[in-house]
Amino acid sequence: MATSISRVKASLTGGMEDRPPVGVWAHNFTRENSPEDLAEETVRVVKHYGWDFAKIQNRATSFGEDWGLRFKPSDKYYVMPEVIELPVRDSTGLRNLRPVDPTEGVLGEQLRALRMIRKALGDEFPVIQTVFSPSMVLPFLMEKDMKKHGPCLRSVIQDYPQAARQALTALKETYVNFVKAALEGGADGVFYTIKPAGKAFLSLDQYKEFCLEDDAEVLQAANGGWFNMLHLCGSGVYFDVIPELPCHAVNYEVLPEHPKLSEVRDKYGKTVMGGLSPKPYTVSLTPAQVAAEVTSALEDTKGLGFMVAPGCSISPDTPEENLFAMHAAIRGWLSKDKQ
Repeated sequence: MATSISRVKASLTGGMEDRPPVGVWAHNFTRENSPEDLAEETVRVVKHYGWDFAKIQNRATSFGEDWGLRFKPSDKYYVMPEVIELPVRDSTGLRNLRPVDPTEGVLGEQLRALRMIRKALGDEFPVIQTVFSPSMVLPFLMEKDMKKHGPCLRSVIQDYPQAARQALTALKETYVNFVKAALEGGADGVFYTIKPAGKAFLSLDQYKEFCLEDDAEVLQAANGGWFNMLHLCGSGVYFDVIPELPCHAVNYEVLPEHPKLSEVRDKYGKTVMGGLSPKPYTVSLTPAQVAAEVTSALEDTKGLGFMVAPGCSISPDTPEENLFAMHAAIRGWLSKDKQ
């Protein structure tokens, strides 16, 4: 009898068991502020929707809070918390960044949530720990407006290349140890998020010079896991860096300028995860439109080496019927395929 773990493992070897695995993740901004709430919400969502894996949706600021990033919690589940204090303001601040112990402080709280999730879901259910890349976290420490993170990172590496390198190294060393601790704490792998590997953040040359080696090293630390997902976030992604980043699968948004899921799978030999529009579109789509997106991805990939999911996190206020429509679309496609 097929199980969630057997479905995921079949997909990671390029096949499909009874159906492709399916999973979705979204923030609930009022349920991310303690390890207990994060764990409880993660388990609730997985069980309620019947997902085949748990992608832990840590609050974004948690990856920078141990260096002094501060935020004001949100009182609405669909409204992002407000960043109220930034720890790095200039090149001196960059040079003063040091590695931290990820088993303590806020990162330690995320590991505590992971252990609770693992205990609740059992050893035979796939759980992956979200990890932000060093070059994605650095702008969080310097700029409150996420829409300005790309220009911020470009400015830093252009104006203060040595200080930026020092800061990125401190972050990398921390996340290498965080990944190791996550695997020891029960994670089956990581969901490694890179936003700077795209035109909205850096040129390809800039990414390769300042970020690629760090990203490869953090992912290398996850080699003990069997389910490591590379999330290439945003538009204008540099897909040709995939061979240099050790992972089992790739997740990205299916946009007009991006290749099809089957093309990425076949070119790079990686399982692909995606097919569903990310935020904010999942709110406005009808269940029929969601089903059409899922069906299109299934027809493209034939369900082989493929996991049904969004290309990024979805809006917290996405209607439930849109998410259940994903399962219905898979059943419909399988039924049609057997006729």
